[in-house]
Amino acid sequence: MGRNLIHQQAVSVLLALVMVLNIFQFAGVTAFAQDNDSGNKDSEMLLSTLQNSSRTVLYLDDGVIEFGSGRVKVNGTAVTVNPAGYIITQKDSGAAPITNKNILVTGGTQNITLVNVNIDGSGSDGVFAFLISEGAAVNLTLEGENTLKSGAICAGFEVPHGAALTVTAESTGSLNVYGGKNSAGIGGGSGGAGGNITISGGTVTATGGYDGAGIGGGSGGAGGTI
Repeated sequence: MGRNLIHQQAVSVLLALVMVLNIFQFAGVTAFAQDNDSGNKDSEMLLSTLQNSSRTVLYLDDGVIEFGSGRVKVNGTAVTVNPAGYIITQKDSGAAPITNKNILVTGGTQNITLVNVNIDGSGSDGVFAFLISEGAAVNLTLEGENTLKSGAICAGFEVPHGAALTVTAESTGSLNVYGGKNSAGIGGGSGGAGGNITISGGTVTATGGYDGAGIGGGSGGAGGTI
């Protein structure tokens, strides 16, 4: 009789442990799902809010994005010019960095908002993530987390002499920039001088490549106006 009682008690304890473990396992999966869902909703809400501002949304996944004076192209296809400006983002902000597409501004003054953009051109020499050509200017607003990495001889965010970049006071997001060898994080490429760079908002972290400034000139290049 005593043995049966002990056996019954042992079985009861084991069943209770199994139930507790199952509860913790289920709770952990549920919490993980809720966290992911919350992050996706936050990203969707941010993009929805920005879209309501009348700016045009351009997806970097669709191809190289090029801005000129009075023209905009995505993967070589013309996009309607929007004086209100443009939002550049990715269709899946949690995906791997984009390595074969970039952003080029060759003319005019462009109003651009980056939202969770991640470009990594560091695997190839001479590949830039974002380039503003001489004579062009960009008013840049940062939303979410953005990262730009370029290959050797290119600045992470290339703003050479004669070009201008202003990170606007309206920025609430971040930008992490990494220059290639002999190049600045933001500014000039290898041997090149930096342009006119103003940072009025957001959180900007710029790391130059070997012998390049964080913000300013590339190896041997003048710093520009910061």
